[in-house]
Amino acid sequence: MEFPAAVSALLAGVTEPAMYGVTLKLKKPMVAACISGGIGGLIVGILQVKSYAFVTPSMTSLVQFISPDGGKNFLYAVIIFAVTLVLSFVLSFILTKGEAEEEAAEETELQKSAAVLTGKVEIEAPVKGKVYAPFDGVCENLFDTLHAIGITSDNGIEMLIHVGLETVALKGEPFKAHTGNGEHFKKGALLLEFDIDAIQKAGCEIQTPVIITNAEELGGVTVENERLVIGG
Repeated sequence: MEFPAAVSALLAGVTEPAMYGVTLKLKKPMVAACISGGIGGLIVGILQVKSYAFVTPSMTSLVQFISPDGGKNFLYAVIIFAVTLVLSFVLSFILTKGEAEEEAAEETELQKSAAVLTGKVEIEAPVKGKVYAPFDGVCENLFDTLHAIGITSDNGIEMLIHVGLETVALKGEPFKAHTGNGEHFKKGALLLEFDIDAIQKAGCEIQTPVIITNAEELGGVTVENERLVIGG
């Protein structure tokens, strides 16, 4: 989960899998990323680094800082990018140092959850215009902007459903929730509604990532006949 999310964020600028599947889930790395980003932005302002093109933010879009008349603008941008990236790793390490026992306890809980699964577990697609519960479980995290929801099955499968891309900017307007944090639901229950036309008119993509955030502990995930197949 962590490696593919990092690749999509760094190379393609698609940060949702990393943000909602990793950093927000772990909390402290998200704090480290925010602090690092703030420091990087401050340095950009002090050095008056300029962008010469409108692009999706990512490592590959650093070319936007190449000045038509030369100069050190691009060099500054590369250095700031590297400093911000390294600083985020360093701060994450500092903030999470000493949590080995807690991580070991969490690993034990994950193993217990995984032990509940025997053979393959098939989950129907939760999104067909509306978002329906693909299993019996509980709502762990319904975001304030209603564009994403984290749910956990009764047998330990953790799923993140992120409706569209960059839809956090819509501030919940095209969405309507039918559940809340801590609420238990049955398979097939309506969890979330959204207006596809409104999302598209706002300039957002409607691709909806469905991510099993603890897939590695459960034996992996594949897609067969429009269903998620977990374990083996």
